[in-house]
Amino acid sequence: MSVLLPLACLAILVISLFLQRDKAGSSPPAARWFFVLVTAGVTLFAARRFGEATEFPQLLIGFGLGAGAGILALLLDRLKPHESATIALAAGCASVVLLLNAKDVVNACLAIPVGAAMVAMLLPTRTGGLAAVVLSCVALSEVMGTFRQNSFVFPSAGPVIATAIAMLSLAGLAMEKMAPKFEKFWPPVAAVVCVGIAYATAIKYLQLESGWLALAIAPIAALLVFWLFAGEQGSDVFQLIVATIIWIALGTVAFGMAKGFGITLALVVSTTLLVALKSDRALITAGPLLALALHRVFREMHPEVARSLDIGQHYTLIGLAIGALIPLLPEEWLERLKGVGDVRAAASSALWVLIALATPALIGLFLAPKGLLGFVTGLAFSGFFGAMRLNTKPLVLGFSCGIGTLAILEYRWLGDVTSMTRDDKIHWFLYSAIGLCVIAAVLGLLGRSSRPAALASEAA
Repeated sequence: MSVLLPLACLAILVISLFLQRDKAGSSPPAARWFFVLVTAGVTLFAARRFGEATEFPQLLIGFGLGAGAGILALLLDRLKPHESATIALAAGCASVVLLLNAKDVVNACLAIPVGAAMVAMLLPTRTGGLAAVVLSCVALSEVMGTFRQNSFVFPSAGPVIATAIAMLSLAGLAMEKMAPKFEKFWPPVAAVVCVGIAYATAIKYLQLESGWLALAIAPIAALLVFWLFAGEQGSDVFQLIVATIIWIALGTVAFGMAKGFGITLALVVSTTLLVALKSDRALITAGPLLALALHRVFREMHPEVARSLDIGQHYTLIGLAIGALIPLLPEEWLERLKGVGDVRAAASSALWVLIALATPALIGLFLAPKGLLGFVTGLAFSGFFGAMRLNTKPLVLGFSCGIGTLAILEYRWLGDVTSMTRDDKIHWFLYSAIGLCVIAAVLGLLGRSSRPAALASEAA
């Protein structure tokens, strides 16, 4: 079974490209590839230097899978693939990690979103962003499945669901080729079939007698959010609030399935279905459900932090606010760099990745573990705020998950931060402030020439 999943995804990918593809587009500038190598090197060096030696091979495999999926998504994007190919790529790469020993799966899965988000950020494409979202959600389900049952069945539930939805999306593509009018009936039909997939997964595959209803509700919730944004071009705050309520309600119901495992499975079902329905704006609003999933994974990895939420709750709130805003900053800044060259844009992307790498460690140092837990939870709410902007890309959600899993890993590398004295924190604060000021100055210089170009384009 562990070998069949990647092979099945490969078959779906090939058939999907056979049915729908376009002429190859242009490849990204060489400067962006250079900065991919630089940031990957920095990330792996940090993992090797500060992490445990025994876990580095697992992190390397996971990071390589995530980054490799991002690069393959870039190549796919040049062919303008159907969404079934994107889902199959993500599900296939996520299922490869199941070939490892059960004890190695968790660390590898936590590193997968980091690699996928980094490549999607430095080599931005729609296919890369969508693949990063699906891959990250499936990886989180694998982590939670390993904690619930240290065997193949539970960790593989997420990849199995994603593969089934990829097959469904491929069938929808074939139907649209044969009967173009089928497209208008596709959303409800896909949701109904996904209900069947969710039921079969819970009852037949996982053999859970209770809690299956929570997973079966996930496609219905995704369909409701899809209809909220169907045909909408503007940003309706009311719709965003309703979508947020739907996602939080789904997470609350799904929590009862296998002690939180249901949240990650509901996340896989919902996000993958929305990718199949080609609704990027609806997908971005799934941030609250992703936040609950990240929160559960953090609690499983570091239960002592979750139990210590007492007088430090204000740290949690501060971390929550920072986490909701950080993923939005890179895209907002890069929007202003359209008037500069590729080298400057690539260098700016690399600097934002470095900021993302350092942020969880700084939050852990200055806001204590409680602030870091709030930061991880707040990350995915960036999708809610990002959805208020018309041109926000799914990359925001994938980037959020990448930073979230990186925070889970970095907390282990930091050691006991609660024992730091005030003088130690001031010492690190000065160094951090100087470093951030230098990066801010470099970003300002890189984007300096974009303002006249932007003004010229507005005047024209």
